[in-house]
Amino acid sequence: MTITAESNSDLYIFDSLMLYNFKMHKTTDLRLSEVPIVVISGANGSGKTQILEALIIAIGHVPNRVSLSTYKEVVGPFDKHCQIKLKLNNPKLSDNRVFTTSDPDLIPYIEDDYFIVDVKINQEGNIRRKLVDKGGKGINVTKKQIQILMRNIGIFDDTMLNFTEEGYLSSFADGSPHKKLDSLLVATGLKEIFSSYINSKKKVQEKEREYSPLVMQLEKEEN
Repeated sequence: MTITAESNSDLYIFDSLMLYNFKMHKTTDLRLSEVPIVVISGANGSGKTQILEALIIAIGHVPNRVSLSTYKEVVGPFDKHCQIKLKLNNPKLSDNRVFTTSDPDLIPYIEDDYFIVDVKINQEGNIRRKLVDKGGKGINVTKKQIQILMRNIGIFDDTMLNFTEEGYLSSFADGSPHKKLDSLLVATGLKEIFSSYINSKKKVQEKEREYSPLVMQLEKEEN
């Protein structure tokens, strides 16, 4: 994601990603904001997809190849824990920053130019998530709190369209029209609005059926 900040220069929200002992990555540092498109190349089995998995975990979601019960499997052989650090730029647009929150406990940690999402997983599969401010001060957060923050940049609930992991696009293309619509609604954050519309439409139709006999009776009396 790129925006035009007050300086009129392009600024990328995803600044950098650091992996420590994540699966086969002993230490991997990626600078995501240096170029518009980051290409990660390598032979099969070299750990390319693992970088995407780490990014997905950092923003509060679950990669396709990782289940909640197997988080311990992402811890590599070089230490007793793994760590993911995602640095996110948070520039101002007009009077507000890109990332905002109504949670008073989190506001002090995201009100500067950038903040870091710090995820640590131990060998038992226990996860500790933190928001770290520009000065290095951190606060423990839940996965849900991270997910709510990410809605500021258009990443909503889990959907195959947020991140195109291997096989996702073909799976989406082969899905039924209903499944495609559902995925698109979730990806755009419109699922709740659409569900509310459908429920309201059903209620109107039910009321129409209730009053239909009365309307027909009135029409007969008028004739």
